[in-house]
Amino acid sequence: TEFRIVECYNGKTRLHYEIVPHKSDVDFGCNIITSAQGGPLVYPQLRLEEEFFVVKKDGEVIRESCSVLHKTSRTVIGIKGDEAHILIITDNHPMDLYEVHDYVKQLGWDRAMTFDGGSSTSMNYLKQYDVVSTKGDGAGRSLKSFLIVK
Repeated sequence: TEFRIVECYNGKTRLHYEIVPHKSDVDFGCNIITSAQGGPLVYPQLRLEEEFFVVKKDGEVIRESCSVLHKTSRTVIGIKGDEAHILIITDNHPMDLYEVHDYVKQLGWDRAMTFDGGSSTSMNYLKQYDVVSTKGDGAGRSLKSFLIVK
């Protein structure tokens, strides 16, 4: 799944957000300004097997990526109307993706997806509010990529 900021021109320029399957077509007259891929689609439906985050054989899970079936810290990005929202689930209140699905539904989001999350999560809001997720022994890690929201 992919989060996109898309610019469209139809007499005037308009930016909007999309959460779509990776490599989805872009509407005519539109360009992707930036995109970020990460974890699976969480809402409106979980597609863990279709996106290969869970692989089953004879009905049993034989592979699981990103701890999607386990409670852990996570980063979720979602769209509600014309707004993008970021949800950071910390080590203090870990969730599995079924719980995340139910929670963003309760929040009234239209679409949501996860990023890598866990110790890859860090946030600074106006240099006033910091969230840095640490895992297990308290050792976070340097971030290799980031998203700036203005």
